[in-house]
Amino acid sequence: SWMLPRFHAGAKVVALALNAFFLVCSGCLIAFTILAVGSPPPGDISPVPVAQIPEYTITLALLGAFGCALFLLSLIGIASLLSNNSFFLSLNILCQLGLIAVQFVVLMFTLSIRGKVHTALIETWDDKDPACVFRTYPTEEMTAACRPLSRFRHSERLWYCWLAFNFVLQLALLICSSIVCERLSYQELRKDYENRVKEPEDEDED
Repeated sequence: SWMLPRFHAGAKVVALALNAFFLVCSGCLIAFTILAVGSPPPGDISPVPVAQIPEYTITLALLGAFGCALFLLSLIGIASLLSNNSFFLSLNILCQLGLIAVQFVVLMFTLSIRGKVHTALIETWDDKDPACVFRTYPTEEMTAACRPLSRFRHSERLWYCWLAFNFVLQLALLICSSIVCERLSYQELRKDYENRVKEPEDEDED
């Protein structure tokens, strides 16, 4: 039993550290989104300027919304952990679950349209770059000569790696927050019970 306080304290420290990490990352993501709106990158994946592609605007809007949600969630998480408030921490945990679910849906949607996006990209370049003309759906080796598709697939890999890394950290944060919330709830219930037991004793003394 002497190890439990250390275990809970360690979970709280890890939860605070992860919340701080996500706070910094979300702040950087918001700043990146604002910069991308003002100065779009020189896209070489599509022959059309990036700023003219509707999906680019939609992507920036989604990234900005995700960054703001993660920033507020991390801020609330830090505040609830420092104030030892189990109610706000439980709300934070529910929001974490919601955010993880949204990211999972986005990942599944991205995987489901992956082939269609590749096909549309090939059709965009097939009359502009001979290296991007394929008779069948291209393999990884076949796309090496087609620079736009190769760069797009590289961006995809980075995206999936980032999502996987983010999922792992968010699951760790969810577990640590749940441990701390359970401990705080137990302490609050125990304190409430002790106060209720103490009240009749005070009345008897009077």
